[in-house]
Amino acid sequence: MGESSKVPVIETSPLRVCSGGKKYVKLNVGGSLFQTTLQTLVSSRHSQGSMLQRMFSGTIDVLTDEEGYVLIDRDGKHFGSILNYLRDGTIRIPTNKQDLYELLKEAQFYLLEDVTRQCQDVIDREASESRDHFLLENFKFKIPVLTLPMPEKFFLSIKAPVVRFAYNRSNNKYSYTE
Repeated sequence: MGESSKVPVIETSPLRVCSGGKKYVKLNVGGSLFQTTLQTLVSSRHSQGSMLQRMFSGTIDVLTDEEGYVLIDRDGKHFGSILNYLRDGTIRIPTNKQDLYELLKEAQFYLLEDVTRQCQDVIDREASESRDHFLLENFKFKIPVLTLPMPEKFFLSIKAPVVRFAYNRSNNKYSYTE
């Protein structure tokens, strides 16, 4: 590859110092702009092992634009929720199925195991409830019980499937009557 095809890397530091002495970072996630402290991204107990911790601890190189924003090539729709999780360890799991799957993908990308697990638990629970609902709703049927002896031609005249049980008290071992 020639020199002209290389991606230009801006040599400005992504870190800024605010009045309290804390370092903060400006982030551009898919065109959505965010600002947070370096501590949230690197030192939070919720950020341990995450992609963001790796990016801002020097393990992974980051690209910045002319204004000093670190560029992250992801959709910024759920990034605010991700930042809030890093700050306080809580996240609102969406009730909308599409948003839930989107948040799951973002959590997987940022290597946030707890958020990934929470999303997957909701998905699994909904799938189980859906499966149970399907079984209960789609396989209910009524069985008429005929107690009188019926002639064989009666059963042959019925168009629906028929199961004929031979039942009497003498062959029912669970019967408590004499």
